[in-house]
Amino acid sequence: MPSGIKSFFAFLYCWYFRFQSLESEKLAKIAEKFNKIEEAARKRLEEENNFKNSTMEALKQKMEVNIGNKEKIVADLKTKLSTHVMND
Repeated sequence: MPSGIKSFFAFLYCWYFRFQSLESEKLAKIAEKFNKIEEAARKRLEEENNFKNSTMEALKQKMEVNIGNKEKIVADLKTKLSTHVMND
């Protein structure tokens, strides 16, 4: 084989492995970015769930207080009505 052809094949050989190396680096960077995106999405979802749960709990407590207040108001009105009816 002439030396020009040998050097050409040597060039192709080196180029091919360099190309493979670059592709591996690109894939590794893409995988790293994808992992960061997945982690951010997981964290965001967790924070949303925590916020939703705490908001729901606060709303339930507020509703229970309001129900208790309404029951107290109704009981007071019944008491006033019964005393008013007895006095008449």
